[in-house]
Amino acid sequence: MQHVHYEDENTRYICIGPVNKVLNMLCCWIEDPNSEAFKLHIPRIFYYLWIAEDGMKMQGYNGSQLWDTCFAVQAIISANLGEEYGLTLRKAHQFIKNSQS
Repeated sequence: MQHVHYEDENTRYICIGPVNKVLNMLCCWIEDPNSEAFKLHIPRIFYYLWIAEDGMKMQGYNGSQLWDTCFAVQAIISANLGEEYGLTLRKAHQFIKNSQS
């Protein structure tokens, strides 16, 4: 709980992503449903959930492209397909390099 409160306070109860938001809010509610921490979570829900013309929406992580690229590269290398996907790996390398600057 100490870590949950630390993250909550440092992100002003937005949390580092939608999964953490739900878990942290639930932990605070279980700890004390009437706590100030739980109450501070409530107005931040709308950073992740909203009603659109076609129903309720939830914001996922923004910017997972770098992670996705790295996982794809790991899969290609692990499957020993480096030669077959050489052009893809070169493009991935450039993307990863550009993402780090």
